[in-house]
Amino acid sequence: MGENSRGNSRGVQTIRKVVGIHYGEPHEVHKVWMDAVGETKRLDIDHEPSITNIIRYALKVREVPDADVIICEGGVELRTAVVKKLLNPGTKIVRLVADQGLYEVEEKDRNGFEQKLLNRFVDGAITNSEFMKNYAEKFIDAPIEVVHPFVPDLERYLENNREYKETQEICFVGYNYPNKNVDVLVEAVKDLDVKLHIVGKGHDQRDDENVIVHGFVDDLEEVYDRCDIYVQPSDGDAFGVAPAEAMAYGIPTIVTDTTGIKNLIGELDEKLVAETSVKGIKGAIKSFYEKSFDERNQLSEKMREKVSVLSKDRSQKSFRDKFEKIVEDKI
Repeated sequence: MGENSRGNSRGVQTIRKVVGIHYGEPHEVHKVWMDAVGETKRLDIDHEPSITNIIRYALKVREVPDADVIICEGGVELRTAVVKKLLNPGTKIVRLVADQGLYEVEEKDRNGFEQKLLNRFVDGAITNSEFMKNYAEKFIDAPIEVVHPFVPDLERYLENNREYKETQEICFVGYNYPNKNVDVLVEAVKDLDVKLHIVGKGHDQRDDENVIVHGFVDDLEEVYDRCDIYVQPSDGDAFGVAPAEAMAYGIPTIVTDTTGIKNLIGELDEKLVAETSVKGIKGAIKSFYEKSFDERNQLSEKMREKVSVLSKDRSQKSFRDKFEKIVEDKI
């Protein structure tokens, strides 16, 4: 388990051990990716806002198995992987750049010195969007590949028979993390004749009459059926599986220009990619409702078609191929 065979330039089969490390529960997509090429190791730590955190991450190296290649789920795991590489110089590090971490380092000056130092030890990286590849290139001087994530319930969403309908109702799905920028979306719809549905944990109830906060829901399709637009207002989202799910369900989707899936949506209609601001999001919503019903209906079908390639098998194979491409000359 965790060993990966391949042929080198001389046709000789070599065996390498690959270990993916993650703190706490990994993202579902990242777990599938790491399992495709090796074994995974969960690490746990109680976060403390002090210099002792660095020491505690370093000591966690004792729990990481020896390996030819260590895959880091993100920047936190990189702290431990670098110590492992210093103790075992032959170990190679492949970093996943699949969250907004490096975007925030570059744009908001968060932990910049640490990340610039740690990423010097990275031998290759895999990002989940072209958007994040642009930021990875600012920190990582090594091969970088892009693999789009999969939509967990893709087939079920694609198979629904929902027809596009005009409802003047908008939805957003996601936990209330700061980067999701939900307050900006609420402000953007304040003066519009629409209802906004907010779905997910961590959201407080709103006084705005046109904003409905659902919290966690068991059946997301009940909300989807009421809405004719999905909006992702994020200020830094590496890809955006939630908007991809909405697209698979046939809901025309608006995202900000700091959301990774913008490349796929922009290929359908550049006006659906909004500036990350109240004005930008409001303008994109108004522009959408100015389209004819037929145009919006066509966008609904094109959205489904665009994300139909984001299947688990395809994403897993792509990750395996890109991973092999990165490490083939390293071991």
